[in-house]
Amino acid sequence: MKQLILFFLIHLLTVSLFAKPRLTYYGCANDAPFEYLTNSGEAKGFCIDLLRELEILTGYEMVIVLGNRDVLVQEMTSNGDELFTSAIFELTNTHWRFSSPIAYLPFSVYCNSHVYFNQIEVFDEKDVWMKGDEVVLNYVQSAGANRSISVSNRIDTLFSELTEEGSAKAIFVPTFQGDYLIEQYNLTDIRKFTPSDAVFKRCFAVAKKNEKIAVLINNGLVNIRQSGRYGDIFDKWFATRQCIPQSNFSEYKNITITLLSVLLILSSLLWNFFLRRKVRLRTEELTKAMSFQKSILKKLYFSEKKYYGLFANMSNSAFVAQVLFNKSGVVDFEIMEVNKEFMALYNVLPEDIIGKRITELYHKPVFNQQLFTVFRKIQENGRPQSLESFDQNLKKWILVTAFQPDKDHVACIIEDITENIIATQLIKESEKKYRELMNNASVGITLIDLHGKVQFINKQGARNFNQATDRIIDKRLNQFLDPQNASYYMRQLAQIVKEGTVADFEETIFINGQENSYLSNYQPIRNNGKITGVQIISQDITDKNNAQKELQESERKFKLYFKNAPICILILDNEMNILMANHASTELLKQTEVELLETNLAYFLRSNHFVKIKSALNEIRINESIRISDLQLQTPRHEVLDVLYEFVVLTSTTRICFIQDITQLKEKEVRLQKALKKAEESDNLKSAFLANMSHEIRTPMNAIIGFSQLLKTKKNLTVDSRNKYVDIINQRGRDLLRIINDIVDISKIQSEQLEIKPTPVSLLQLMGEVQSILKNELKEKKKEHITLNFEFEEYKFLSDDLRLKQVITNLGINAIKFTDKGTIDVVCRMMVEGDKDFLLFSVKDTGIGISIEKQELIFERFRQADQAHSRLFGGTGLGLAISRGLTQLLNGRIWLESQAGGPTTFYFVIPFSPAIEVLSV
Repeated sequence: MKQLILFFLIHLLTVSLFAKPRLTYYGCANDAPFEYLTNSGEAKGFCIDLLRELEILTGYEMVIVLGNRDVLVQEMTSNGDELFTSAIFELTNTHWRFSSPIAYLPFSVYCNSHVYFNQIEVFDEKDVWMKGDEVVLNYVQSAGANRSISVSNRIDTLFSELTEEGSAKAIFVPTFQGDYLIEQYNLTDIRKFTPSDAVFKRCFAVAKKNEKIAVLINNGLVNIRQSGRYGDIFDKWFATRQCIPQSNFSEYKNITITLLSVLLILSSLLWNFFLRRKVRLRTEELTKAMSFQKSILKKLYFSEKKYYGLFANMSNSAFVAQVLFNKSGVVDFEIMEVNKEFMALYNVLPEDIIGKRITELYHKPVFNQQLFTVFRKIQENGRPQSLESFDQNLKKWILVTAFQPDKDHVACIIEDITENIIATQLIKESEKKYRELMNNASVGITLIDLHGKVQFINKQGARNFNQATDRIIDKRLNQFLDPQNASYYMRQLAQIVKEGTVADFEETIFINGQENSYLSNYQPIRNNGKITGVQIISQDITDKNNAQKELQESERKFKLYFKNAPICILILDNEMNILMANHASTELLKQTEVELLETNLAYFLRSNHFVKIKSALNEIRINESIRISDLQLQTPRHEVLDVLYEFVVLTSTTRICFIQDITQLKEKEVRLQKALKKAEESDNLKSAFLANMSHEIRTPMNAIIGFSQLLKTKKNLTVDSRNKYVDIINQRGRDLLRIINDIVDISKIQSEQLEIKPTPVSLLQLMGEVQSILKNELKEKKKEHITLNFEFEEYKFLSDDLRLKQVITNLGINAIKFTDKGTIDVVCRMMVEGDKDFLLFSVKDTGIGISIEKQELIFERFRQADQAHSRLFGGTGLGLAISRGLTQLLNGRIWLESQAGGPTTFYFVIPFSPAIEVLSV
């Protein structure tokens, strides 16, 4: 037992968690095509299909109940379930709230063909049934129908009342439902009238307390419309109406017909059984006679009613008059009937005019002597008569048409033709304006008949043929053409007439030996569908064609120049997008023409350059130009080019841009500026060099001359003094010789006249000689406290020992000059680069050092790290320049490492060629 209870609880919990929520829909059964039950009991219809879509969109399970409307209203107002139904929007029920309309429903009057309706007001004159909707009742009553009208909620019942066995003369039901039943049961002889204002909105009605359900349904309807499904459902039920099953009405009718058939058969058998054949035949004859007479009377009645309905409701004013005779003939006409339009037009009442004679109504606008004359003519010859006149009282043009329906009556129809008269006048004025417009048009207009004769030609057309207008009219057109064109022209016309189509041609026609170009339009002229001629509209385009040819030639030349111009040319829009590019552009910008057309000029510019160009272009007008320099351009390959831009504003939307690569010009300019600066600097250096050289030469010369003069003049010199003077003269002579040697060496190096003479060299011997020279230099400079260090190994190699010793000595003397304390290290070691051997020499001192920016300058002629050094330390400034020149001649190179205030090391390297190899060779 416990297990059963537990299973039941689990089942309830599962159902409550996973079951879909339900909504109950109550509809009106047999309210086709909105909702109804088929013979098998299945719910069908427009609203049912919408509910299936709402079921998918909302996730609710729709429970559909179709029944009686009263039951539905009771359920909607009292039931506690989530209920809704379909209803008319205008229903004034306080317990419902409505969705947006799902269909707009016109209501129509359906009646037998012998009953005439054209307005709702006549309901109070007929036996009318209608569908029992509250809104329908309100509409009929508001339209003026006061008679009590029979009501039924079943449309099949209403239509059954409209058939022959029913009692209804007309029914008032929704148009969709009425048309459905007529089509479904193939009802014939039915007339329909649809008032323009009888339109109601079908919607979903929800119990007012269920606001959430109303919002849910409304949102669902919006989604159905947006998805396009609404149109499919609407077409299914209201456009094609092919899927609607038969309603219960068909069942009832079939059953009724079957029962009646059975009863008739049984009655016939009984009748034949109890009565004699003669009685039956006589009865049938009498019945047929009475039926025929009844049908004749019925047709006559309805024919009269139909005539009266037409007369009463015709759109024109009309009246009928009886002819009054005496012995001498017609004396007058008495008004018998007038319609509503007549009374409205002349503002009269029936009692004011019916029963009156025409002669009594001469004071009325239409009843004058002319009308009496017209009526007399009709009476005399029996033919209809018309009279057109302007009514001064009505201020309108009227057309009076009178005829004789029989010999005793005359009928008259009065038509307001004011608009027709005005339209006719307007047409005449329009035709006149049209002719003036055609005659003065700037194009040639010619109308030709089927024989090629000119029926009309305007002034411009005559000018095209170099003729006067009157000379061309009624003449064949080929008479005015050169023979080479005449036959062609006539063939064109014949083809247009044959095919009956509009054609456009650009023609070249010779007139009086002169070639003329025309853009012509040929169009057939039709009268009642038959071609009667051809209209030709020709525009002289001779000047235009000539100008176009010149323009094309100019454009061809421009494109040729544009494509092959030697500089970059771009056509840009306002946003600097590239519209056109020439060949030079692709070479400069390193992109293809197709790639350039998809690029903006900003792609090649820096952002500040782009802004500068844009602001400059905004300040110039059309046909003005501007040149912008000092800008750079960067290609996609990251090449930076100096360019010159020139912009010309072509139109309000286009600019032309010329770009000239001036990178080489810039480089030449920089080189020229450097050369100029170097020349100026060289000139200054030469001046300083000459000044320094004169000082350097005068100093030893003065010492030599001075001490030579002392040796000559002083008689009592001691041996020590004399030796001292001789040593000074000897030293200064060597200084002077060294200066002269430096000048000669630098001159030979510059003129490439200095020759290198390779000989076997012993590094030990070479370094010994250099050491002696440097020690002597330290002694002369009184710097013997400086430590001089040599570090090397013995090598024998092939080189110019004189020039190699000169380089090492120059570097050593230079180190001694700028060093006051510390050490000077001279080092030589072997080094290998690749597969070659080299000797690396270095001279390191602890002197004043050289700043980085001066290190390249000191190897130039006449240069020292500071020009003030020449005054403090002396020297010509040629030593390092000579050392670099000699190193290069020895196939080596020289460089230094130093910094201001720190140690300085000079390096130079020369190739190592062992002397043993040379000797063995």
